[in-house]
This record gives sequence, C-alpha cells and structure tokens, in this order.
Amino acid sequence: MPKLRLHRQAVTWAACVLVAGTGAVWAGHGAWAAFEKSHSTPSCSWSLRIGGKPTPAQAGLVRCYVRALAHRDTAVLLAVAANNPPVRITKADLAHSADARSGRATVTFLPALVDTDFVQVIITYADGATDRLGVQNMEEMGGPSVWRMAIGTDVNTSQGFPGPSPAVFGVKVSGAFVMVGGPAPGVRLPLPGHIVATNAAGRRFAGTVGKSGLFTMWLPPGTYHLTGHSPRVQVDHHQMRCAAAHPVRARAGSPAPRVEVVCSVP
Repeated sequence: MPKLRLHRQAVTWAACVLVAGTGAVWAGHGAWAAFEKSHSTPSCSWSLRIGGKPTPAQAGLVRCYVRALAHRDTAVLLAVAANNPPVRITKADLAHSADARSGRATVTFLPALVDTDFVQVIITYADGATDRLGVQNMEEMGGPSVWRMAIGTDVNTSQGFPGPSPAVFGVKVSGAFVMVGGPAPGVRLPLPGHIVATNAAGRRFAGTVGKSGLFTMWLPPGTYHLTGHSPRVQVDHHQMRCAAAHPVRARAGSPAPRVEVVCSVP
C-alpha cells in the first residue's frame, strides 16, 4: 500500500494509523482533517510519470490527488482542494476514478502563463483519458503559502452579488469570468476574482466570483460595462484589468444576454 508522508505531526498521526479495521479508516480521515487545517502542502507516495518543472511540493500534492482519486477518497480530495472560497466534492470530481486505477499516469506541469502561483496540470491516464486541472498557491487567495488542487464545486453558488431583489425589480445578468490565450493551442480557464458592473451614471455593483468562474447578478435596467480582476492574472505584480467585449443592456422584463468578462494573455 502506498505510504503517506505528512510533514507535520508525523509521530502523532503514525500512532493513530496503528489502529485495526474501521478505526484505521477513521484515524486516517482524522489525520487528514488535522492536516487540512495546517500550513503545509500534503505529499504522498504514488507512482506517476512527471513532466515539466514542478517543485517537490507541487509534485507531491498531485500524487496525493491521484491516489485519493483512485481510492475514491472524498475526505482526502477535500483536504487537497483549494478551499477559499469553500468547496464540496461531487460526483464530477470522481469522474476519472477508474482511469486513475488503470495504471501509471503521466502528469505534465505546464509553464505558468502570467502567474507563478497558479500552474496548469495535464493528467494523461494509462487508459488514454486526460484531464486538465491546476495547482493553486493559497497565499494568492488570502491564505497561507501552501499548494492545493483547483478542484471541487463552490459551496456558495450565489457569490454574494449585491443589487436589487429579483422579487422587487431587477434584470438577471449571467456570465462567466475567463482567461484566454497563451501559447498554441491556447487555453481557456475559468477564473475566481471580482466582477464590477458600472452603469452610465457611474453606479457600481460588485461581487466575488468562485473558481467556477460563473456569476449571476441582478441589476436595475440600464446599460453596463463589466470589468473584472483575478489574483491568477497579474502583470508586474498587479492584477490585470479584464473586461467584457461589449456593454450589457439590461432590459426590464427579460434576462440580458449571457456575457463573458475576459482576461486575454499573450
């Protein structure tokens, strides 16, 4: 059985693991719960082919991810997930579980496009299936300097956009916050961050967007320019100002067309 390496509280956790039967499973999950709250990056023993130039911490994290995926261990998947904002593990996160059990996978770490605190990862499983994920330094999201996998579904899907209650008045504006570009063939990635809608009078409606990149806001009728910024897209250590290609017209009585706020990178 692959051995789990935990950099902190190793002696205490090792003692917990020496419990037989169902107690060992419980102790393992307890150790991961404690580890999830610590300021370290998890590292596991799991056979992978590694490509690119990851740090030892990044490579160890992905080994933990593939190991947990193969075992369908949702507790460990949650522990290695980027959790700011909070996420939950769903069936979608287990889609490649059988692929992870098919043999030795190849993990390719791509060069960072504009932000060294977010690294794209391509996993090619032994059966030929592929998945494209990312590893995130949580320092960028206001947390400690530890690496986590960009997996999971945001617990809070409303994203907390202020604005008029739809029961009173307001027009529904939905869209996505994305990064596009990079070396051929290019990438298209959802972004967490902040979106601001500004009308002709200068009134602003702002809110946060989770890692899915999807947002919905309710706005008074009018014409709006939508802009955004994300900690994953920076230029000269400042967050890039991103924007929708065209103004959004919010008309009373009908939802506005879906809009994309785009960060274009070379």
